[in-house]
Amino acid sequence: MRGNDCNNGLCNNAENITCSVQQQTTSRGCCCRGPRGFSGATGATGATGATGPAGITGATGPIGATGPIGATGAIGVTGATGPIGATGPIGATGATGATGATGATGATGATGPAGAIGAIGATGATGATGATGATGATGATGATGPAGAIGATGATGATGATGATGPAGAIGATGAAGATGATGATGPAGAIGATGATGATGPAGAIGATGATGATGPAGTTASLVTLATDASVGSGDWIGVGTSGTTFETNNVVIPQDATITNLALNIRDNVLDATETVTATVFTRGCGETETATGSTVTLTGPNPGNCSIVAEGTTAVSALDLVSVQITTSTGEALADGVAVTLTLTF
Repeated sequence: MRGNDCNNGLCNNAENITCSVQQQTTSRGCCCRGPRGFSGATGATGATGATGPAGITGATGPIGATGPIGATGAIGVTGATGPIGATGPIGATGATGATGATGATGATGATGPAGAIGAIGATGATGATGATGATGATGATGATGPAGAIGATGATGATGATGATGPAGAIGATGAAGATGATGATGPAGAIGATGATGATGPAGAIGATGATGATGPAGTTASLVTLATDASVGSGDWIGVGTSGTTFETNNVVIPQDATITNLALNIRDNVLDATETVTATVFTRGCGETETATGSTVTLTGPNPGNCSIVAEGTTAVSALDLVSVQITTSTGEALADGVAVTLTLTF
C-alpha cells in the first residue's frame, strides 16, 4: 500500500512494502521504505561466462521484394591493379545492361610488345572492315602491361572499303584423314564406248607337242546302192526289177546278199506328165524263200505337177534280211501308166 494509507506522519509518502523481520514497522503495521538513493559507481566487469549452447536455427524468412535499381554511380579513378585473387564461385548472371554509346576513338598508342597469347574467346560477330588508315611511325616498345579485362563488344560499325590483300600465310599441317563416308548409290550404266581399233596380230605360238594317239573308234558302216529301173511303160501296180518291170513280184526283183538297213528311198518319174493333184507312190516289198511278198513300210509319194517336180527322196531305217528278194511296186493316183518308165534307188547300210 502507498503511504497515504499509512499517513500518520510516520511513513509520509514512502512505499508500503512487506517488511522483513529486521525492518521497522509503524504502529499501524506499515513497513516503510525511504526515498531512492543515487546510483552507485559501476562495478568491475565480471568474468565472461561460459558460452551457452547454440540456439535452434529459426525458420528462413520469406525473400523480400527486390528493391529498385539504384542510379549508376560516377566512375571512380582506376586504382592500381591488385594481385589476382583466388577465383570465387561463379555468380548468377545478371541482367544485361543497355549498350552504352560508342565513345570516340582515342589516339593510337605506341605498340607494346606482344603479350602472352590468351585463351581463344568465342567468335564475335564480324565487324565491318574499316578504312585503311595511314601507317604511323613505329613507336618505342613499351613495357608489357598486365592483360586487361576483355571489354564488352561494341556495336558493329559500317563496312569500310576493302583493304589490300595481305601475303599468303604458310600452309598449315595436313589434317587427319576423315572417316570414310558411306558408299553412294550405284549410278546408271554409262553408254557403251566405241569399239577400239583391232590390235596387231601377235606372233605365231610355238607348235605344241604331238598328242597321244587316240583309241580306235568303232567300225563304220558300209553303204551300198541298189538301183531298180526300166525304160518300158510301167502301169499302176507294176513291179520294178533290174531293167525290167511287170505285173508280178517273182520276175522283177533283186537279192540282198546280207542283213542290211534301207536308209534312203529315191524315186524319179522322168518326163511322165502329172497334174498338180496327181501322185505316184513307190513302196518297197521283201520276200523270203517260199514266202509271200510283204511291204516293209519304206515308201515315198511324189505329188505333181510334172514337168517341174519329177523326183523325191525319203529317209528311214527299214531292216531287210540276208538273201531276201526285194522289189518296188509303183502305183498312180489316176490308175494310168507311166509311159517313160521310172527309176528307183535304195541306199543300204551293212
